[in-house]
Amino acid sequence: MNRRPKSADTSRADSVDMQSRTQRFCKECGAAVHDANFCPRCGLATDNQAHELGGPAGMPTTPQAPHGQRRKRWWMAIGAVGAAVVIGLVVALFAFQGNKAASQANTAKARQALSPVVRENQQLASTLGRLSVHGGRAQASGSVRAATTTVQSAHRSLTNLTLAEADRAFAARAKVALTSELAWLHAAGSVLKNPASPMVGQLSSLGQQARSKLQAIDSQVPAASSSLPGSEKLIAYAHARRTVVSTQRALRQFSSQVQSLLTQSGPAFVQINRLFGQMQTAASGGTPTITLPEAEATLNAVISNRSSLAASARTLDAPTPLAATVRADLVAAMDASLTNDRDISTCLNEANTGTVAVIFQSCLSGTASDSNAATSAKQRFLADYNALRRQIGQPAISVQF
Repeated sequence: MNRRPKSADTSRADSVDMQSRTQRFCKECGAAVHDANFCPRCGLATDNQAHELGGPAGMPTTPQAPHGQRRKRWWMAIGAVGAAVVIGLVVALFAFQGNKAASQANTAKARQALSPVVRENQQLASTLGRLSVHGGRAQASGSVRAATTTVQSAHRSLTNLTLAEADRAFAARAKVALTSELAWLHAAGSVLKNPASPMVGQLSSLGQQARSKLQAIDSQVPAASSSLPGSEKLIAYAHARRTVVSTQRALRQFSSQVQSLLTQSGPAFVQINRLFGQMQTAASGGTPTITLPEAEATLNAVISNRSSLAASARTLDAPTPLAATVRADLVAAMDASLTNDRDISTCLNEANTGTVAVIFQSCLSGTASDSNAATSAKQRFLADYNALRRQIGQPAISVQF
């Protein structure tokens, strides 16, 4: 079947129809849109877009809401976005305030962590003030240990806290100060344990460094630097203690030398004691078993022994006044005994006529005062010597010499 070609009238009708289907003006605001798919003034989709998409002439692809509704939806969208922004800002503000409050709380904790350090330092200063060579070392050592524990605890607290940037510098200075104080406390403990420790020479410089570091936090922690004890008391204690230890050592050596002289005097005492016993037996009417020449020989041996010991006693090195007294007492006792021995010897040599009994009785009576003086001198020596022995932790003795 052959198609009939379109007539000219039909072509003109199609052209008019196409022109009529092209939207020239915006239905919303009346602005000229020409062939545009959207209004250049209000943005409304035109029928031209619908034509291009194959929709019915004069109909938009999607239903278009009235201008008022679109504006309402627009402002609703803006409001929703604004509300979200406001909510976000509020949340951020609360978070900031919370972080700020937490930071402020941590800052307060940082300062509070140092308060026990100040108290322990003050307690340590008080304890060291009572320290002497005669006592207080145990208490001072305990106080140093307590301060060390407190400083270490404060350092850990500062390390574990989350601080605001403005307070981090303070925390850093505080930790440096605590570390410096720990070095001083370590040296103090070593000196208390051993006064001869080489740390004695470092106490002063370590103390100055610690005080300087603590001064950097004085504005936030009042009395931080002034609470730290000075090193002078510990240094003086160490020197005094070393002197005491050295003196004790010298006194023990002195005591040993005195004991040696007394031991060496023992044989002479046995000899002279046996001779006196024989002389007293004769004087009492008994029969002695010793002759006059034997008595004289015994006395000569005793005198020689005691003279040597008396000379040695004079050369003893006495490290203290009490030791010097003991030395003088020993020399006096030796000299008093020698005086008695010599007087008896002289008596025996001069009064060598008559019976032995008469001679012995006469010599004993003539030297009785010498014997008493020697006995008193020995007793005085023993009293002072035992006092010295007690001072160095040695037991008392009762020796005859």
